[in-house]
Amino acid sequence: MDRVRELASKKAAVIFTKSSCCMCYSIKTLFYELGASPAIHELDQDPYGRDMERALRALGCDPSVPAVFIGGRFVGSSKDVISLHVDGSLKQMLKDAKAICMKKENPVPFPLSSSTCDHSPFTGSLAHVMALTKTAAAGAMHEV
Repeated sequence: MDRVRELASKKAAVIFTKSSCCMCYSIKTLFYELGASPAIHELDQDPYGRDMERALRALGCDPSVPAVFIGGRFVGSSKDVISLHVDGSLKQMLKDAKAICMKKENPVPFPLSSSTCDHSPFTGSLAHVMALTKTAAAGAMHEV
């Protein structure tokens, strides 16, 4: 549990994933498209991955991945993140945690090469994430 909390607090946005998880990929893509550059911890590639997976389950994340932390606070899994994105609060959470760098004269997120923000280029598809978001939202409506 301590390792998860330590890693989650090292950066404004942190995602615990597995390399073979399609929802993990979608959540990472969403964050990159929103202008964030989260720390990614692939549990299946980490020697402490199984222990971290148990710790994430203890926090209430089931399935254990993707597990998202913003500003050091546990936000939830893909379902929670998609809900926050659909209602518009995810981007604001990322801004508040300073996970998105904003250019003052133009309020559009952009990658910076300076040391103030360590964005990395990513070629994800926002259309793909939005399609998954709509599918997940439709599925959530059936659960109610």
